[in-house]
Amino acid sequence: NKTTPITNFYGTEIELLIPTRYGYDFVEWENTTNIGSLSGNLTNGFKFIFGEGNTTIFAKWNPKLVIVKFDAQQGTIDGNNIAISGDKKIGQASYSFGNQFGKMPIGKLDGYRFIGWFTEKTGGLQMTEGKEISNENNFTLYAHYEESIFDPSKRNWDEIAQAMCQSELV
Repeated sequence: NKTTPITNFYGTEIELLIPTRYGYDFVEWENTTNIGSLSGNLTNGFKFIFGEGNTTIFAKWNPKLVIVKFDAQQGTIDGNNIAISGDKKIGQASYSFGNQFGKMPIGKLDGYRFIGWFTEKTGGLQMTEGKEISNENNFTLYAHYEESIFDPSKRNWDEIAQAMCQSELV
């Protein structure tokens, strides 16, 4: 939110530059006082002709639309609040820059517990519900899992039985 004062004479025409702002798309210039004449568009540029009196011209912005992909890695995605590929390995959702993640999908992988969504395939920062979208570019989040110690399919029952038979009863 930066203001640049310009002093000029009645009837003088100036060209208004297209400003930039991280995470936002410039829409147009707005003259809320209707003193002077504002014209133009993004294609042809903007011009302002000074009128009698002081005026302030504001830049209007829209937050950028950010597409976030959810990569389940070896697992699948479970969630009805995002678009999911046919094989359920990739999901996608659109968010406005500056908004927060809402309900996020869940990754599923047999024999593993889903930990969360991270910015890298291994390591990275964890993104959670309520975290602000602070990247203006599209990005991918990766499911991370940890082996489940309670999954019977991950147990070697023959080794467990053998160890029990060899142990002494007290």
